[in-house]
Amino acid sequence: MYKIYPWIGQASNNMSSADKLAGISVPDVSPTDLSPDHCFGMVAGDFLEVFHRDGTWSAVVTCFFIDTARNILEYIEHIYGLLRPGAFWFNLGPLLYHFADRAQEGCTELTYEELKEAIIRSGFVFLEERCDIPCLYVQNARSMLRSEYRCIFFACQKPLEENTQVSNHETEVKYRLSTEH
Repeated sequence: MYKIYPWIGQASNNMSSADKLAGISVPDVSPTDLSPDHCFGMVAGDFLEVFHRDGTWSAVVTCFFIDTARNILEYIEHIYGLLRPGAFWFNLGPLLYHFADRAQEGCTELTYEELKEAIIRSGFVFLEERCDIPCLYVQNARSMLRSEYRCIFFACQKPLEENTQVSNHETEVKYRLSTEH
């Protein structure tokens, strides 16, 4: 575990000098503190190259991530390929599109409506969706200035069989019934 001081260089919008000196432990939970049978991993590198589409994952969780793609359609396709049939994809985050200001990068920037349609066309079934979730990102909790994203959350499922045509409404009803017990 390491202690960093991310706000030490911020002279503006501080309530007190102590706020600038507030430290944060990284990571906030040490992987060495997890039980030996706990399945946890961290990998550095390009998402499309590091994780192989072998269809064995039971879930993929993306948090403030999918908008880091140069081509978000490749991420959707890749996530679909990572998951085994019946597995889940959970997402929370904005659509900032990190490469949007670089014309030479060729970034694919979809609206949320377009993104949702692309996810459905790839084969995923939406189970849950919430919009306008307020999320702070890299914020000093004591600062007088705050930036807030209005994020999208969704839960999707890869169908049990590849060419199964199950409506999103039918799957949503089954999902809600199974989570109520």
